[in-house]
Amino acid sequence: MAELLTITVELDAKEMREELARMSDRMDPDVLDPRLAKSALDEVRESYQAQRDPDGNPWPGEDPEYLREKARRWGAKPMLHASERLWQSLGFTAEGDIGAVNDPGYAAAVNARREFLGVGEDWLSRADEGLLEYVDTGEWVIQ
Repeated sequence: MAELLTITVELDAKEMREELARMSDRMDPDVLDPRLAKSALDEVRESYQAQRDPDGNPWPGEDPEYLREKARRWGAKPMLHASERLWQSLGFTAEGDIGAVNDPGYAAAVNARREFLGVGEDWLSRADEGLLEYVDTGEWVIQ
């Protein structure tokens, strides 16, 4: 007669459940959405200061007449900072499932010919990788 072999495995999943709970807490939209929106705003501001579109391409050249008028009115100061209202108008919102960089119209009106309010593929890729790192470790690495 054959002998039956019995194997007993005990698994203490307490640590695994605790880590899953920590990961779940890190996904709280009330914490995560403002952080992502702030990071996107920082990216938009950096691109604007560098006078590049969201994909890193230089802005198109200015009309010579506009450049003369701009120099007469504001000197060499970058347009976004000419009155500081433009720079201060950029902000972000994070409500529910939506986070957005916004502008009440100052910079958009002045820069209608330029794509400047948004993030490019490079930032989206960094944010994607950074979110995975954050969920895994709790360390915010998105710049």
